[in-house]
Amino acid sequence: MSNRMGKKTSPLWSYFTEADENLKAKCNFCSQFLSIKGGFTFNLSRHLKNKHFHAYNSLKETAGDAPMEDDSPEARVVEVSQPIPSTSSQSETNSDITYKCYLLDCLNYSESHSADNLATLLRSVAEEWKIGNKIEAVVTDNAANVVAAIRKTEWKHVPCFAHTLNLVVQNALEQIKTVQVKVKHIVEHFKRSPKATTFLKSMQKQMGLPILGLKQDVITRWNSTYDMFYRILETKDALLSTIAIHYPNVDTLTSDDIVTLQKCCEVLDVFKTATEEMSSETQVTASKIILISSGLKQYCSSYLQANSDLPSTVRQMVEILITSLGKRFYNIEQNKIFAEATFLDPRFKKHGFTNSSNFDVAKNNITRYLTNFNEEDTQTENAAKTIEESKTTEPTQKCLSKIWESFDQKVSNLIGTTNPKFACMIEIDKYLQEPLLQRTENPLKWWQERKSIYPRLYQLAVKKLCVVATSVPSERIFSKAGQTVTDRRNRLSGEKVRQLVFLNVNLN
Repeated sequence: MSNRMGKKTSPLWSYFTEADENLKAKCNFCSQFLSIKGGFTFNLSRHLKNKHFHAYNSLKETAGDAPMEDDSPEARVVEVSQPIPSTSSQSETNSDITYKCYLLDCLNYSESHSADNLATLLRSVAEEWKIGNKIEAVVTDNAANVVAAIRKTEWKHVPCFAHTLNLVVQNALEQIKTVQVKVKHIVEHFKRSPKATTFLKSMQKQMGLPILGLKQDVITRWNSTYDMFYRILETKDALLSTIAIHYPNVDTLTSDDIVTLQKCCEVLDVFKTATEEMSSETQVTASKIILISSGLKQYCSSYLQANSDLPSTVRQMVEILITSLGKRFYNIEQNKIFAEATFLDPRFKKHGFTNSSNFDVAKNNITRYLTNFNEEDTQTENAAKTIEESKTTEPTQKCLSKIWESFDQKVSNLIGTTNPKFACMIEIDKYLQEPLLQRTENPLKWWQERKSIYPRLYQLAVKKLCVVATSVPSERIFSKAGQTVTDRRNRLSGEKVRQLVFLNVNLN
């Protein structure tokens, strides 16, 4: 990813000159300085249209259908999905306002995985791609060294929602450990014995059931435990018959165990669905965290009330789910990243908050962001305007200006004190008054269609809504790596693997 400001591909640069280390641009007509902070050339186009319309028309005729701005806000890199020791990936939105995920690097890192080393590695990757000042947030698991590394880089850190939810569920599953161990032993028995697997398939055929194999869980993924339980329930008739006939010494499942598994899967099915939805690489997810975490807690409470005859172990499991959700996602609405994303999601807005004071805080933060942006532009424009007027004012006009001096000062003070913040507040209030977008609709498309109506909010929304909720996109890269390094290709060098995985991920 090259330095975009360095390219200067926009025809706008025929009328402007870069200044102040690429933070500002000077108008070649009036010498006014304009902010291009973050690489955006929107201010240049707006200035040309408002102040030098003849040049703007000429530019439009020359450019035709080509874009005049070479750095639209939606093309910013805003999120490093998962800075694990061997991979770094990033997510962005393109000019069509859709999510895009890219692998930035995948390398064999042999140094100690200390916080200092990881921070240095991440900074070097960001520097290589020239995105160090464009990272909105970094999403990682809860490993202490990784969290500390992000803290050292001074980037904003977001704990992976999927990892946090995994800790919640794993803690609750301890309440049905006895049944879980029994199921695990049965699955391991059939996985170790091809003969047992053959018996199971034969029994399924005899009973006219689908031919399904058992699934084994992985200790680090609670979803796999759910899948193991669910497959046991799908195959229970043939499975229990096979055990009874061929393996009477195997500790089989009782009717109570089956009920426990059924009730357990009823509860965990919602958690599995939430995890999958929040692990999406193509949808806005950060704005859902507040609502999803609250919704899971409400579902568990309602489930307890609606099922008074639950097995005691399952009831205890659900109670622990409620407690753990409360602890892990305590004050989640006060997290600035999640709160601002929720505010800027047209599907949720104020309705994404359970506490009105947290909504007010998010609204004030958004107002401050927009006001600061406007004030910076206004100050630059006013300063340049004063210089321009002092150079071009004739003696007669100077005398007239003295007559109007008092009035002009009052108007200037009025505009200076009300314009930036007032304009932002109007834009925000108008946005909040719009009807809510359907939950299943695309909020990025909504913002794209209203880009001209809410120009300030649009830039901020694209930036904030790009943060992903989980680090799953980076973890999927390991699957890509596993497909690249096989038994028949186990002599590939680290550098060759790095190149192949990079191409495999980014070209598909």
